[in-house]
Amino acid sequence: MYRDQELSKRTYAKHVLQWVSQNLYSIDPEDVELTYGDSHTIDPMTDEEIEDFIQRCLNDE
Repeated sequence: MYRDQELSKRTYAKHVLQWVSQNLYSIDPEDVELTYGDSHTIDPMTDEEIEDFIQRCLNDE
């Protein structure tokens, strides 16, 4: 499990950083709304969703 978390953190970080670098210039701060909440919902992904997510991240989508 530790190894899975280590790998997924790097994959997800790469995906987020790339998205931000490609889209930050097009975001108008006046169009952004930031909210904070007290509850968080985490839904488990299916094996198919996990594989799709990994492939999209590795393919820089």
